[in-house]
Amino acid sequence: MKKQEIVNNLQGVFEDANHIRRRCFRAFIDGSYTGYEDYKRNCQQVLEDYSNDKRLRAMAISQWSACLAQDFDCSISTASRATIEALGDDLEALNIELIDELRDLVRDQEEV
Repeated sequence: MKKQEIVNNLQGVFEDANHIRRRCFRAFIDGSYTGYEDYKRNCQQVLEDYSNDKRLRAMAISQWSACLAQDFDCSISTASRATIEALGDDLEALNIELIDELRDLVRDQEEV
């Protein structure tokens, strides 16, 4: 049941940068969910991997699934499977958008 709830909630997430799930993801990675220490840890990892799309992709997927799992009170694997089901061919395009969200955390520091 949780998986279908997530699938339904992800409708339009790729097309709309202001979709509630995208806004929640930004709040999740900036520490609004779990605190300043997570924000610092995320920034540090993004700075280390800023030019490495492969590592940032892994981080984006992990953080996205963790955010959904927390919001929908389910396992990370359920959140991940729901995302795959909901997005299908748009999954990689969303991953690119999420990588950009991660880079936005530190863009001012990295591009100085």
